Amino acid sequence: MNARIVAPARGVRWVLEGARMFAGAPLGWMLLAFGYLILTLLMTRVPLIGTALGLLLYPGFTVGFMIAGRASALHQRLEMQMLFAGFQERAQGQLVLGAVYLAGVSLAILGSSLVDDGVLLRAFLGQAPSAEDGAEASRAGVLAALVLTLPTAMAVFFAPLLVAWHGMAPVKAAFFSFFACLLNWRAFALYLAFGVVLMILISNLVLGLALALAGPQGSDPAALLSVLFMTMMLVALPVMMSSFYACYRDLFGTPGSA
Repeated sequence: MNARIVAPARGVRWVLEGARMFAGAPLGWMLLAFGYLILTLLMTRVPLIGTALGLLLYPGFTVGFMIAGRASALHQRLEMQMLFAGFQERAQGQLVLGAVYLAGVSLAILGSSLVDDGVLLRAFLGQAPSAEDGAEASRAGVLAALVLTLPTAMAVFFAPLLVAWHGMAPVKAAFFSFFACLLNWRAFALYLAFGVVLMILISNLVLGLALALAGPQGSDPAALLSVLFMTMMLVALPVMMSSFYACYRDLFGTPGSA
């Protein structure tokens, strides 16, 4: 099978389609997002292996969100069990992809040590930042890691769905995923840019409403930031995941059952 090559403007449509699906079932999407965020938080609390465990299980959770996206597109009810349903669809292949993702992210963070003297690497290993760790070094490390992670992210972007719904072997799925992203890089550039702009607009709206409700005397900056962060996580994550489903459907067609 081959991925379609679409017009760059489709990237904007993916975000809008994701927002539309979220608006159709906001409570269901937010519950799924909340459940995933809590699980991720709990995993990061596990000493030494917590962060690695989250990366290893990421493909399985991705399929779970895409099952929810498929249900949303069909106007079906979203259920919390969908979050875990991805681990029932060729789980071994999902774990192989998780290992690839973990290895790619680990190598990228290790490579970032060349520009930040290991600040990000120490954080990844669960060590608290020291007084010598400067903000500039941290930003440089994050930027370097994002650039170095890009090939892995492209390879794993569609691969979990290609394994789960098309029966591909993990390596073949990663190959198809990488080139689907590469051949449609203009659409993905607009997809990311428009998504960021939309999230900034939503964050400003939420912050404005919070300030209006708190009043001039009752605004606590820490509380406002907490409200803003949680709202963004509970909105941004579902919109991102539902738009991801729209993107997949556009490039690979409407999926059937595994």
